[in-house]
Amino acid sequence: MSAAACAARVPPDPSDVRPLPVKPGLGLIGTRVIVLPMSSIRHGDVLGWADSIANPRDFLIDFNARFERALTTRVPRTIWIFPVEIQRIAGRNPGYLADPYGADPSQFAPDRWRPGGKLEDPLAGDLRTYTSFVDARVALVPVELRFFPRPVPPGHVLPPAVLAMNHADSASHMGRALLRIAIVDTRTMMVMWASDVIGDPAPKLTPDVTAKLADQVARLLAAE
Repeated sequence: MSAAACAARVPPDPSDVRPLPVKPGLGLIGTRVIVLPMSSIRHGDVLGWADSIANPRDFLIDFNARFERALTTRVPRTIWIFPVEIQRIAGRNPGYLADPYGADPSQFAPDRWRPGGKLEDPLAGDLRTYTSFVDARVALVPVELRFFPRPVPPGHVLPPAVLAMNHADSASHMGRALLRIAIVDTRTMMVMWASDVIGDPAPKLTPDVTAKLADQVARLLAAE
């Protein structure tokens, strides 16, 4: 068996970082956009940041609140439809809308995502139902929060810039928060893009780390 064939079977690693489009906010300004909540924290970082989160539920509630404020402030010309609004509509239409806090975006995770395909159920079905009630052509899906530096499996080759970042952060005992996000066309269920936003280095995980990351994502999404 050829070396190329063996290499092709090496699965993507959670250390992989996908760059954002040049203009990530293109098509969002002035649009109605469903925003799902971020509900997943990936464990396994070398510095133990994920394991240090004593109450993941409260941590996620705080992050989502910061993210909503950042989007509203930084991208005011977009009509953001947040989970609380979907829940309100679901309360008036029992049995029709799934709870947005139970949505499963794991197909976008770095060890599963394959570019070029349509969104799969059950998330695709949830978004179809949501948009039939709120008439939003686009969905913003926070996929997961993970932290660097992360261990890199033997034989796995990272992009040079990511490898340099990993080495620099490891040497200085610094970490970074990283948020994977995806943009989906809710009519066709085509994935417009799935990418990562990397936060600033910090010596430990604090509320300021996630606050700055949420603000950074919002600022990038304001770029048309």
